[in-house]
Amino acid sequence: LAFSVAQQPANTVEAGAPLTYTLRYTNTGNASATQIVVTATFDSFAPFSSATPNPTGGAGDVRYWEIDVITGVNNYGVNGVGEIIIQTDVTLPLTNGTSLSFTAQLEDAEGDFLEDTAQITVTSAPILSIDKNDGVSTVYAGDILTYTITYTNSGNENAYNVVITDTLPVSHTQYITCEISGGTCQHVPASNEVVFHIPAIIAPTSGQAQLVLQVDDPLPSGANLVTNRATMTHPPSLSAPIDVQDVDLIGTLPDLTINAVHNPSIFSPGKLMNYTVIYGNVEHMHAKDVVITTTLPSGTIYEGYGWTSSDGQTYTYAIGDLLAGNTGNTITFTVRYSGSEPQEINASEFNTIFTIAEGGSAGGDANPGDNSSNAYIGVPDLAVLDFTVEPLTLEPNAPVTFTILIENQGTGMAWNPDNGGGFWVDIFTATVDSYPYERDGEFYGGSPPIAPGDTHTLVIAHAGFTKQQIQGIEEFYTKVDNHPQATYGLVPESNEMNNIGGPVSPSPSNYDIYLPLVQKNRGQ
Repeated sequence: LAFSVAQQPANTVEAGAPLTYTLRYTNTGNASATQIVVTATFDSFAPFSSATPNPTGGAGDVRYWEIDVITGVNNYGVNGVGEIIIQTDVTLPLTNGTSLSFTAQLEDAEGDFLEDTAQITVTSAPILSIDKNDGVSTVYAGDILTYTITYTNSGNENAYNVVITDTLPVSHTQYITCEISGGTCQHVPASNEVVFHIPAIIAPTSGQAQLVLQVDDPLPSGANLVTNRATMTHPPSLSAPIDVQDVDLIGTLPDLTINAVHNPSIFSPGKLMNYTVIYGNVEHMHAKDVVITTTLPSGTIYEGYGWTSSDGQTYTYAIGDLLAGNTGNTITFTVRYSGSEPQEINASEFNTIFTIAEGGSAGGDANPGDNSSNAYIGVPDLAVLDFTVEPLTLEPNAPVTFTILIENQGTGMAWNPDNGGGFWVDIFTATVDSYPYERDGEFYGGSPPIAPGDTHTLVIAHAGFTKQQIQGIEEFYTKVDNHPQATYGLVPESNEMNNIGGPVSPSPSNYDIYLPLVQKNRGQ
């Protein structure tokens, strides 16, 4: 009898890999061997998995096979031969260099006892990796960031005493807490790090650690990224540390706001125009080197303070740094409107735009739509739509009613810009110029302010005229905004030449009403 053990692979095997033993027996004698028992003893790190043929019995690390006979050499020169093929799986994980032993024995009824052994060395190593993610790509002031650090050993040997060092962002965040299962974590403020110590990463498994930070609120101007880096070190298996990082874009930006108004909404020629500019930063990021810019309104002269200009047209006001949440700040921009005659006759409306912005190094604004404000100043235009006199036949000392329909055809409130009040409407019994002021009417009434596009019906009641006065009246005229304060009256208008209504002739005969009538050249 001959009996041998062969193994595949022959010299080394990886932890977790299959290991095959082939038991071969032969009988080259001239007599048969009977009642054979083959016994196999397995290493505890390479336990029995399967065999061909199946074992007769056994359990645990021992299996046996019963063979009735192994024939000797017959008349044809053929001897008895057979094999048992055994499959095992090497345990995972195993320490690199572990030695595995296998022993097989053959016994028969004739008293033969044969034994063979096999030895093989296990090769294994940890294969470590690390990943880090906070689940977001954009962060905002005040956000809570929870970073999940996943560490994995995909090798076939355990890794002991692994260290993960998390280098916190240099700025823009604050440390909250850390946590790891099966290890420890420690915040080290002096080095701005969090150190995770993992006693063992069993192969092949993964584990997780968590790090919680909070984004600063407010954020400094120009802050654009939150970068968090983690480094895994394990000198026995890693020739160099493994670095991973998570980079988030900061979505928070300053939101500069500006609102410019002019009060009153119209002005008097020759007087000051005061623009009130209200500005602020309503978002959660500071703004740096903030500047407000405007252009000098046409036909005006700058008379304020704090604003600078290199060309006499574009003016800037340096705010400097504007902290997050700092709102309701106020500055003024003061100019004087020219009082020359062309502007008195045809006052202009104004669209004065004020803008607010950071310096050139800034990263933008959360809402560019509120970075400018148009301080619009509309200008009224009073016109007489209708002028009637009742009754037309004048009787001595009989009451007379004058009805004037006035419309504001302009873009601004028709009022006295000096006090917000209304204006006067005069009745004349002789022709009068629309511009400039000549004289007061024979009598008058007051009109309240009229908004753009609105009309107002003014009724002026007169107690009556004497017979002598009636004999001297040929026509009635009315003039709106007639006042000696200025050549244009009380209300600056875009057109001062259409403020006359009439004539209305008080006689029994037919009469016509001409509206409006502009008296430009008296006597012609």
